[in-house]
Amino acid sequence: MASTFRPEVLKIFKQLHKTRKIVFKEDSSALDAARKKINEEFKKNKSISDVDQIEEKIKLSYEVENILRTKVVQATEKKPGTYELRLRPEVQRLDNAKFIPTAPDNDNVKNEGTNQEKIKSGQTITCCKEQQAQTTKIL
Repeated sequence: MASTFRPEVLKIFKQLHKTRKIVFKEDSSALDAARKKINEEFKKNKSISDVDQIEEKIKLSYEVENILRTKVVQATEKKPGTYELRLRPEVQRLDNAKFIPTAPDNDNVKNEGTNQEKIKSGQTITCCKEQQAQTTKIL
């Protein structure tokens, strides 16, 4: 029964290695570590014969491949404190929230339940730990 999964297992095994080569391009230590980890995990699970476990491992392998392909990026230090990212087209990009310097400090809002009420009612509250003396009207 487990032999019916062999083509699927080989397919994801090859796909993981292909993705590894793309994601960790020009980083020999990461390429080597990823190769060893992929091979180690597949060898460790080679003797599994339970159909449900095999299906679960295949599903997990596809999820890992997807995360590697869409969420992992390489950063190279160009000079101290300055990094260059290698963003591939398939890497998921998220929208950034606009910085609002007069917004209340999240810690204040979370830790002081009364701040939520103040914000809703439009009262003035103290914001930003660095600006404790300054107050801001929240609309």
